[in-house]
Amino acid sequence: MIDLTMTATRRPDLVAITLASFQQKLFDRFPVRTFFLNIDPIWGSEEDGNRVEEIARSYFTTVVRRPAEASYGGAVKWLWQQPETEWFLHLEDDWILSHKISLKRLRKQMAEPNVGQIAICNWSRLGRRKITPRIGVGPLFASRALASIASEHMNPDLDPDKQFMNGTNTALADASSSYRAVYFGGPFTRRTAIDIGRDWRDKRGIEKQIIDGVAVWTPEAS
Repeated sequence: MIDLTMTATRRPDLVAITLASFQQKLFDRFPVRTFFLNIDPIWGSEEDGNRVEEIARSYFTTVVRRPAEASYGGAVKWLWQQPETEWFLHLEDDWILSHKISLKRLRKQMAEPNVGQIAICNWSRLGRRKITPRIGVGPLFASRALASIASEHMNPDLDPDKQFMNGTNTALADASSSYRAVYFGGPFTRRTAIDIGRDWRDKRGIEKQIIDGVAVWTPEAS
């Protein structure tokens, strides 16, 4: 069994597609012990947030955090403090699994020396295989040991992914430096996870900006 964490916003349509995808292609063979879900109050309505929670609880035993203010960094920091299984799966609410993951290969990668993350977004936005993985945030399997260290040093006010790489949080970078990340599979493994959120945002004219290390979403176009 494995714990599951997810950063979500008030988009029940995407959450439903994402969870159905992973249920059909992974969780039927690798069951979830506990689902830890953070729902930030972005987009949608309070009722949409309730619907996201309802969908999550229809699948798993679920622990939900619904902060009064949105904070991507705060969400990841809290989520990564929760898992109790040796490894857990961290998701965002707008990615789908494209094919069944080989559990044999996954467990083999988990056993490799110093591996703390196995990223399943293993292709670039340009359609090319990524070459050099790095510790970060995205759809990935993470070791509880790495996540515990990372959450301890993570600044909730800053974009969590950027903190690992742009020098805004040297304590976090130093604390996680003994771990390495790998992409799931080998050189010929096809694209494993697909981003469905980009199209959703593009249709609504929503863009992400990093201002002083803080992730800010532009409002939905009227």
